[in-house]
Amino acid sequence: MRLWHKHDVRQNAQRLIHFLLSEHSGTGWSIDWKNVAAWGELAYSAQPVLSRGIVLRVLTRMVEEKVDSVEAFERIYEDIQQSKASIPNERWRYLLPLEIRVPKSDLPVRFRIFEHDFYLIAASSFKRYLKPQNLRALPLVLSRRCSFQKEISRYTFFTALVDAPDWRAGWQRVAPAFDAFRGMLNLSLSFYQLRLTFNTPRPWGIRHPCWGMMISRHTEEPFFFIGERGESSKIIELSEEVVKALKRNLYLLKNRPPKGSTLELIADSLRLYSQAMDTSLPHWRLLGFWQLAESITVAEDVGGDTAKVAHRLSWLGSKIGLEASGYRYTLLALGQKRNQIVHRGIGDVDEEDINILKLACEAGIHWLFSVVKDLPTVQHIRQFYRFKDMGKKQREVIGETLRFINSPTP
Repeated sequence: MRLWHKHDVRQNAQRLIHFLLSEHSGTGWSIDWKNVAAWGELAYSAQPVLSRGIVLRVLTRMVEEKVDSVEAFERIYEDIQQSKASIPNERWRYLLPLEIRVPKSDLPVRFRIFEHDFYLIAASSFKRYLKPQNLRALPLVLSRRCSFQKEISRYTFFTALVDAPDWRAGWQRVAPAFDAFRGMLNLSLSFYQLRLTFNTPRPWGIRHPCWGMMISRHTEEPFFFIGERGESSKIIELSEEVVKALKRNLYLLKNRPPKGSTLELIADSLRLYSQAMDTSLPHWRLLGFWQLAESITVAEDVGGDTAKVAHRLSWLGSKIGLEASGYRYTLLALGQKRNQIVHRGIGDVDEEDINILKLACEAGIHWLFSVVKDLPTVQHIRQFYRFKDMGKKQREVIGETLRFINSPTP
């Protein structure tokens, strides 16, 4: 299996491999800039791109076998991939704390997302899954990394069972569903609502957990860390009505969305929505919501042109009852501000402006849900925007031409 194809790229990979092997101290590699840069170059120059973890595993095997060539790297890589495929699955339980409270009478709450069952459970149920030594160690472990989330009894836990060869493979299956769930939860709680922190840096929504647990029959250290440090937040109470609405809204995502479908676009938009709500600083939040706007409007078709994104998103302003031009000029100005943040590093962003962008994105997600049957694929969404970008006269000409093409020829 060849990972580097062009002659000059293979030569470059050979130099990097030789350098990294020469840096091995007998017990491992020191973490310095030269080594970190070399790991990255070796990983990103390969096709397919490699993870740094697999690069480290291959190089360690090369040290053991005393080999030093691109061909040896590729052979060992292929051997590792084949051995991974033959590893039997193990059952993993994932447990993630959420800063929400659900009425005890409703727990556990079951959700079906991407063809898999997920549950919300109480903290008392969470504790039953832990071995006594893990339960005792939990406060100390969390105090080092996530002290603001160490009061277990405050939280409701999101949990799932997955069959996978290792915890990372299982997490790759859980994470997309968790992102969709959290995105829908944040959307359900924040839909068309103003969010003001008066420039206090804190998230707008239900924050991504700082930590989680993965438990299997053989796991000794079940803790893993997946989020940012922060401060303790207010627990959000979920009423029975909100839980019912959440289950109803997630019904569309009970099956795994087909590749390239509008449902897949919706799931990705929910992920981006939560990421934007997670962000504490206003300028990062603007970038997060703008990234969501680009996703909703399929902006890769127009090279991410900010004016096009603003135009494609702004037409929904009248649909949700806004007056006159709605938020068109605001979105155009925010597009320019987005460019200034990216290219010049400005940080002067008003929360009111971000709320308008949030509103526009929420209208866009709501629209995607409403057209999922009529425009079932991203290709349909792409063509919709392409024709909407045109003038009315252009669309009429295209319509006449299509009718001619589809009519029986005389």
